[in-house]
Amino acid sequence: MRKGFWRIAAAFCAVLAAVTAVSVATPSIAVASETKGGEVLVSVSQDSVLKYCSVAVGQRLNGSVRFSLPGAPSQEIAQAAQNPENYTLTISSDDAENISLSNIYGQWEYTLSPVSVGDGKLRITAEFNYEGYKAEGYLEISLAKSQNKIKEIKYANNSDKAKPVSSLTLLYIEKCPVCGKQHYGSEKGKVLLAFERPDEEPTAFDIYGNSSYDDGSGLYTQLSSDQITECSNSADYQLQAPVYINPHSSSASELRIGVSDYAQDIYQKKRLCDVVMKEQGPAFVEKNMSGKMAIGSNAWIDSSDLIDVELNSTGQACRDSSRDYQSQTWKLSYSVIKGQDIVSIEGDRVTAIKVGTATIEATDSFGGKHVGTIDVIPYPSVKPSIAFLKESEISIESELAPDRTGTDDYLLDANRYRDYFGTVLTKEAVELLDKYPYSEYRFVSSDPSIVSIEMYAVSSSTAGYFAHPNGYGTAKIGVYLGDPDNGGLLCDTMTVHVVKPGEEPAKTTVSIADGYSTSMDKGTTQQLKAKVSPDDKASKVVWSSSNESVLTVDGNGLVTAVGDGDATITATVDGVSATTDTITVTTPVVKVSGVSLSASNLKLAVGGEPSTLTAAVEPNNATNKNVSWSSSDPEVATVADGVVTPVKAGAATITVTTEDGEYSATCKVTVIQPATGITLDKQKVTLVGAATEQLKAAVVPAEANQTVVWKSSNESVATVDQTGKVTAVSKGAATITASTEDSTYSQDCAVTVSNPATNLTVDQTALNLKKGEEGTVKISLVGALAGEVDETKLALDNTGASKAFKVVDNGDGSYTVTALKTGSGSFVITAESLSQTVSVTVTNPVQKVELDKTSLSFTVGDASAKLSATVSPADADDTTVSWTSSDSSIATVKDGVVTPLKAGNATITVTCGDKTMTCTVTVAARAIAGVAGSDGTDVSVSAENNAAAGIAQNNSISLVVEEPTNLTDAANATISGLEQGSTKVAEKLDIKLLKNGEVIEDFDGMSFIVRVKMTAAMKALTNLKVLYVAEDGSTQAMDTWTEGDYLCFRTSHFSTYVVTGEEANGEPVQPTQPVTPSQPSQQTTTKVTKKSVKATKGALANTGDQALAVAFIATVAGVALIAFALMRKRFER
Repeated sequence: MRKGFWRIAAAFCAVLAAVTAVSVATPSIAVASETKGGEVLVSVSQDSVLKYCSVAVGQRLNGSVRFSLPGAPSQEIAQAAQNPENYTLTISSDDAENISLSNIYGQWEYTLSPVSVGDGKLRITAEFNYEGYKAEGYLEISLAKSQNKIKEIKYANNSDKAKPVSSLTLLYIEKCPVCGKQHYGSEKGKVLLAFERPDEEPTAFDIYGNSSYDDGSGLYTQLSSDQITECSNSADYQLQAPVYINPHSSSASELRIGVSDYAQDIYQKKRLCDVVMKEQGPAFVEKNMSGKMAIGSNAWIDSSDLIDVELNSTGQACRDSSRDYQSQTWKLSYSVIKGQDIVSIEGDRVTAIKVGTATIEATDSFGGKHVGTIDVIPYPSVKPSIAFLKESEISIESELAPDRTGTDDYLLDANRYRDYFGTVLTKEAVELLDKYPYSEYRFVSSDPSIVSIEMYAVSSSTAGYFAHPNGYGTAKIGVYLGDPDNGGLLCDTMTVHVVKPGEEPAKTTVSIADGYSTSMDKGTTQQLKAKVSPDDKASKVVWSSSNESVLTVDGNGLVTAVGDGDATITATVDGVSATTDTITVTTPVVKVSGVSLSASNLKLAVGGEPSTLTAAVEPNNATNKNVSWSSSDPEVATVADGVVTPVKAGAATITVTTEDGEYSATCKVTVIQPATGITLDKQKVTLVGAATEQLKAAVVPAEANQTVVWKSSNESVATVDQTGKVTAVSKGAATITASTEDSTYSQDCAVTVSNPATNLTVDQTALNLKKGEEGTVKISLVGALAGEVDETKLALDNTGASKAFKVVDNGDGSYTVTALKTGSGSFVITAESLSQTVSVTVTNPVQKVELDKTSLSFTVGDASAKLSATVSPADADDTTVSWTSSDSSIATVKDGVVTPLKAGNATITVTCGDKTMTCTVTVAARAIAGVAGSDGTDVSVSAENNAAAGIAQNNSISLVVEEPTNLTDAANATISGLEQGSTKVAEKLDIKLLKNGEVIEDFDGMSFIVRVKMTAAMKALTNLKVLYVAEDGSTQAMDTWTEGDYLCFRTSHFSTYVVTGEEANGEPVQPTQPVTPSQPSQQTTTKVTKKSVKATKGALANTGDQALAVAFIATVAGVALIAFALMRKRFER
């Protein structure tokens, strides 16, 4: 029993049970009488007896009837359900002679006195009706023809075993050494009941004690038939009931109880066992001193199956009489004296930390020491092969009403304490869990929105896990051994369907696909396939064989024929199975096609060990593999079952022959005379550098095999070939061994290899350092052999070093060079007769160059600005700086002086050596004139270069924008021709720039940006362009872009311009500002003469009337002057 969870859960059961009444779907319990169907639960006074007993003809029972309605939909109905007056009881006409019902003062009573058996069942039906809410349930009671009376009644100790005892020892103390009072120790045991016909249900009976009066036995006893249970752990006794024994006299000698069979009003006293009274004072006794816990679990350390040290009965009586249960007199203290890393104890709680055995010491209040052990065992590493759950698929019917909490819950597991309500775990699973005491196991839902896992009280002493329906659908519940979030092992899963009442979930079907063979040769395989519905169950198919000595099958349905005979294969899903027809396996006869031996040649020595030859008959699955062996010369070598034994020197042939087909194979055997020793010409050799040495060895006697096996103990120092030639490899020592072929005899030669240095190298012969830097030169000594060289003395000659650097010998074959100042020199490293020269050059380059400003901002026409550069270090070899501009057309630089030329961005770079720093220069165009008319006209002109900005110095600049008039025929024709297809002309503009009221005509070298607020006609078009239209009709495209609601273009003169665009198909797309302006070849600066301007501005059609022309010109000039005055006044405002 896993008390780690259940003992804690039971602590809150009494509280929860007082306020929680639930009707749960539980696994059925086989009882004689039980509540059936509906929502009303019905029970009677003798309910405990009637669970296990029938009522026989001639017996008479009476008492009250009780009801409960755990599924009440409201608090009002729940309260009404407690009133028996709201229930109606009925019985069938067939049962009327066996039972009578009455309602006395609102309480239902019954009298059960069977006179006939009928179908063996008696039913009491209860109907609840309160203000329209109706519910029903019924109770069935088993009936019997004749009594099955108590045959034997015995007493047993309170243990797991139902074994009767003939004598009971009870303790008492006349004068307690703790309190000075007299005490009698009580005892708890079991009454065992055996019946006349053990294979049939017992018939009703009553047992009672004498808890309230003295019957002369010197004992008070408490027991009741309401507490009887099945005696499942005994074959001799069918029922059992707890009994509490309290002595009140030291002369008590016999334990008796009262018994009645309900047939006659006669109660008999039955003797259970003898009683022996023993005087003994309070003491602690060891009940159990060894236990087991699963890793990661925790429990009360004083649990009966861990370290259980308890007060004897007189000690308990002393403690109970004082009512001071917290006194230290009755306390035990626990400590871990070995294995503190295996278990830990806090107060009375013990936690299993890791696998192993810990030693625990319990110290009682009287000074007694009680030592026990706790074994911490691991969980299994792989999923157990047993089925963990009884069902792989269940259905829960539910209305999912919010106020039906608990009504439709399905009980998964309950603690096996007093009231036990069952489990979905198999018997094998419970037995497995019992092997892991206090183990933590959990149920986990794959979809809590369908089914969630809840834990609450089932009764005052029992808690349980429940599957609670939350929504209609299907989910899976997995049972884990250990914590699922910390490596817990998934042991099994169960599919849960939540359906409406009366609905059926999809049923599982399984069949085996046709096409399989019903006859197989031994050793062959065939693949079976199962057809499963629904499809999601296909992965849960379990395959099995009716006879695994004939056929085996793996988890995927692959069948293997392993032996002759007949068998069938079964596929099972959720308890639904399909089985193949009988499959017959036979072994075919396979003829031998040849034979081979494990060796074709053997060399053996006289007196040496035999050698075994192995014959391989082909094919491997041949039916008859019997062979025979023979030797061509048994005086040289004999053979038996492949074992070849040498006899004398010589040669022989061993032959193996098959019984089937007489195929044969041979092996040549050579038997030699064994050696008695070996000699070596040298025992010590010294090799210098890449030298060699020839060794000579001889085997004794001369008639023996003269093969010598050479071996080096350290081939990284010296090697030896099979002629005895020794070759130096690297500095060190090695042993050369010459052995006979059978390694029986050997001789050694000690070899020493030296490796003097023959070459000195440095990792760098020239160093280039900057002032303040350090460099390292490492030397390498190489000998004629690879690896370490002999010890060599090194020397440093730095007489060639200048004051520019210094050299330090690090003592490990490396030299540190420190640069002091600009200069050069050298130093020499020597190793005896070898030397190397290293040259050193020291420089002091520029490390950094900085500017006093990293950005400059100008407006076209602004004065120059000065940048200052600083070089670090100040004493660098060369501090000369140079200046460059990324775009000298925008800004130039000379000796740090930056001059803005035109609008744009440029980068000024200062360079010293290989170090640079930059300053970003931004030159903004200078606004010089603008027009904003009441008709919405909004045009402005900005100077883009210094030449353009110059015209605004000391001058009054104004702008005139008007509709072009008196265009030449060629210009008009060009403008009209621009409108082709989707291309349209949005506006025509005649733009003039005036200085001090006079039109500016000379714009040589100037560049301007014109901003025109877009009209509705412009906004309606896409891909706007500005074209200059000359008098001869030629056009030139301007750099054009938009900035918000403004159309901008770049120009080098002022004249007639046309704005064109394409009809928009969707949202108009306008041009963006070009990264760089068009080059002169793309956009030419035009010098407009005074004559051409005047002709454009004032030319009228020739009517032949000069006076009229003069008057017209005067009128136009007057209107222009008035408009100019109004615009100027507006600007002033």
